This record gives sequence, C-alpha cells and structure tokens, in this order.
Amino acid sequence: MESVATFSNVFYPPMGIVHIAHKLSDLFKDRIKGKDKIVVRTSSQPNSNPHLGTVTTIMTCFSVAEYLRNKFDAEAEIIFDVLENSPAETVEIEGVEYQISLNDKIENGLSKYAEYIKGFDTIFSFLEEKTGIKLIKREYSEFQENKHIRKSILRMINKSNEFIPILAPSKDKMHLRFPCPICRLTDKYAINTTFTAIQEDSAKFRCKCPKHGVFSGLFSLDNLEFIDANTPIRDILQGIMSIENDREYNTFSLMIDGNDWSGVWTLHVFCRGLLLMGYNEIPSRMFAPLILDWSGAKFSKSLYLKSDAYKYLPQGFIDFSKFMEVYGTAGLEKLWEEIQTWAYDTKKIFRNYSIEYLNLILQS
Repeated sequence: MESVATFSNVFYPPMGIVHIAHKLSDLFKDRIKGKDKIVVRTSSQPNSNPHLGTVTTIMTCFSVAEYLRNKFDAEAEIIFDVLENSPAETVEIEGVEYQISLNDKIENGLSKYAEYIKGFDTIFSFLEEKTGIKLIKREYSEFQENKHIRKSILRMINKSNEFIPILAPSKDKMHLRFPCPICRLTDKYAINTTFTAIQEDSAKFRCKCPKHGVFSGLFSLDNLEFIDANTPIRDILQGIMSIENDREYNTFSLMIDGNDWSGVWTLHVFCRGLLLMGYNEIPSRMFAPLILDWSGAKFSKSLYLKSDAYKYLPQGFIDFSKFMEVYGTAGLEKLWEEIQTWAYDTKKIFRNYSIEYLNLILQS
C-alpha cells in the first residue's frame, strides 16, 4: 500500500471524553479552584537513552502544565520520579532471576543511571527554558523514604493476600525486594523474600543472595532501610502520594503517564488498589498520546533494547543522543511547536500518533 502521509490527510476524530470536555481545563476546574499550586507528576525508567516516545511524553507534561498555569493563572511545577532502581541487567541463578539496578551497575566509574539521565536532563533544560516551568527530579530512593509511602507499603504487606490478585495475578507474589548489602543483587520476583512479625509500623524481612547467603533486617516507619518495589506497587503509591500531598499542601496534582497505562491497568491495578488501601477518591490522571509503529503497536523501549525490531527507523528516533546529532536543537524546536498545541485542543491530546507522523514533523 502506498503511503498517504501528508499533513492534509491528518484527522482528529473526537474520542469519547472530547464529547463532554471541549477544553482540557473543563476536566479539572472543579479540583483546581482554590488550590495554591498545580503539580504535574510523571515518571520514567532511564534504562537507555530516551527515544521519541519518551520525549513526546515529557513534552506533553510540559504542554499540559503550561496550559493549566496560563488558564488558571496559578503556579505550576513538574515532579519527575526518576527510577534509578530499574534493572540494568538480569541474571538467572539456580532457577531464580536476579537484577542489578541502574544505580548499582558501574562501568568505567559511571553508573548506568548517571550515563542515561544525561539525555533526560537535556530535554528538561530545553523545556524549562521554553515554558518557565521548573522540573523537580526525585529519585526512587528518596520516594521510598516518604512517611506516606512507607506506611502504605506496610499496609500492603499486612493485606498481602488481598493485594496479590491485584498486583501479581500471574506470579502470586508481591514484588517487594531488598538488594544484597554486599553485591546489590536483588531477587527480581521476591521468590526468597519473606516477611514476619508484621505490625502496623514495622515488619522483619529475610532474603537470600545467591552469592552471599541469607540476610535480614527490619523495615519500619522509623528507619531508612531501602525497599524496592515493582511497577504496579509504585503506581498505587504514586496515587497515594498525590492524594496525601494535595491534602497536606493544598495543591492540585495531575498524574500523566503514557497511554499504555490507561484502560484495564488503571481500573484493575490503580483504582482497585487505592480502594483496597481505604481511599474513596481517585487522584486526577490523564495519559499522553502513544507513539505507534507502522503496525499500530506501541513504540516500545523494551523492544529496541532487546532486538533489532526498529532497524528500519532512523537511529535518531530510538536514541536521543543520535537525535541530537541528526536533528539538533532545531529538531526539538519542531517537536515542541507541535506538542505544545496538544493541551490546547482535546481532539489532539486524546489520540495517538504514528512514527510516520513525527517524521513529517521533523522533515517539515
């Protein structure tokens, strides 16, 4: 089939929510009224140089924050939860899968986290300058120290039998993990991790490292013992953080993630999880448009890290360092000029876009 990709053939059919929300501000005006600040919250695993899907999601966050700031004449900021605890590599030992985090994987004196975050920082600086909106980076190590987060994790441990069908219906085990204090290997699926003496404010844990044997400790509200958690647990915790911070600081929080976290995930994990935690409210949340490949599949970071699935694409699309070599700041300018408009038109922001469409933007 011959390509028909031209700007004259781009259409914006209204998605469901567009029929009742003609402006994005209409969705949130009841919650923003009387608040001291607008806080857009997002996160990412910096386990590679960013690709165009990641870039567009970050730009969407700035577009929405800028729009809401201007619409409501309110202070706005973006909190970016950077997941330095994400796996840099995994290894199977005696039938158990272990991981080493980005922060703990050191090559040539530099962690993989420190290597990959550079591309993100370039994007952040560019967008901060364009919008005047400050982005605050928060590492997971800081996030898990928060009093609301530690209290919530302990509640999940106490109610593990109820949470497992929500968080791990196929694995039947909550993925709360502790790295070996010597080599930092972490039992990815918490196969050999157990909790005992579970109280409201503490729980004893016992783990096994394949290299250094059994280790144990106490996870509590009062200590800073590091605990790692997988994506569904973190997602619920992000919702809790939004609710609790809004109560404490009179802010309006808006969670923005890629559209792959909408639909069944949001209903099964996020909403059910918050209800089980005792919350009768859901924080405001929306999803950035997905970037799709030629077949309509999500432009996937995990695919391009593990295979040559995107070998037909320009390298600049899948590796931000190559993007800057090929397109430079002028390329970022073109993307931003497009994505900045999305928040101002619900028909633009509540849809997905193809790689071919972004290529049109960059070649225009």
